[in-house]
Amino acid sequence: MAVIVLAAMLGGWPLVAPAAAADDGLALHLVTGPDYKPFTDPHLPLGGMQSQIVRAAFAKVGDKVTIDFEPWARGYAETRRLEFDATFPYARTTEREKDFLYSDDIYVQLSRPYVLADSTMTANAVGDLAGKTLCSPHGYYMSEVIQQLVARQAITLERPPGMEQCFKMLQLHRVDAVICIDIQARATALQLFGRQDAVKPLAPVIALTTHNLIVSRQRPGADRILADFNRGLAMLKASGEFDTIVKSQIDAYFGQISN
Repeated sequence: MAVIVLAAMLGGWPLVAPAAAADDGLALHLVTGPDYKPFTDPHLPLGGMQSQIVRAAFAKVGDKVTIDFEPWARGYAETRRLEFDATFPYARTTEREKDFLYSDDIYVQLSRPYVLADSTMTANAVGDLAGKTLCSPHGYYMSEVIQQLVARQAITLERPPGMEQCFKMLQLHRVDAVICIDIQARATALQLFGRQDAVKPLAPVIALTTHNLIVSRQRPGADRILADFNRGLAMLKASGEFDTIVKSQIDAYFGQISN
C-alpha cells in the first residue's frame, strides 16, 4: 500500500541486547505501519488498537517502549536488520518464521466472503464459491484455499488497490463477494454506504489469521523481549484491560467514520 513516512528512523543501532532501563525493565524501540485501521495508524487514538495493547503489555512488566510508524515493507526489513527491537502486527507464515520469532497471539480474526445485504447468494463451504468472482485487494494475504481455487480456475479473483474499490465493485455487481474481516467490512460499508449492515458475511471461513509481535532471530535478548511481552499480554487479558482497549478502539474508530 502507498504510505508516507510518518516518523523518523534511528539508524545504525549496535548489534547488542536491548538496553536496560534504570528499574531493570527493558527500553525498546518498536516499529509498526500506518493505514491499517483500527489496528495501527498514527491518526488513531494512541496509534490504534494494536499499538495501545503492545505499549500496555510491556508496561505491565516494567518495560518502556517507543513506537515509530513507517511503511510496512521498510519497517519489516529494518527490524530484520536489527534497527528495531520488534515489529507488529504480523500474521504467522512459514516464510517469516525463517527470520523472526513470534509472540503469543495478540488478536485473532476471521476472513469471510461478504456480499450485499440483499444478496440471495449462499455458501456453506469454500467449495460453494466455485464459479464466482471474488475480490481481495492487491497485497492482502491470500489464503492457501483461495490460491488453490484460483490455480484451478474455479474462481476469478479481482485484486484492486484497496478494500474500498472491492466494495464499490460489489455494489456495481462486478464481483460476487469480497474477502474481508468483520471490522474492516463493517467500517468500509459504513463509509461507503452509510450503514454497517449494508453488507453481510457468508458462512465459509476463508482464513484464520493472527496478529503477533515479531522479533528477529538474530536479535540478542530476543527471548527476553518475547517473554516479557507474553507475560504482560497475559496479565492484560486476565485483568479485563485487553477487552476494554479493544472496545474503546473499535468504538473510537466507528465514531471517527460517522463524523
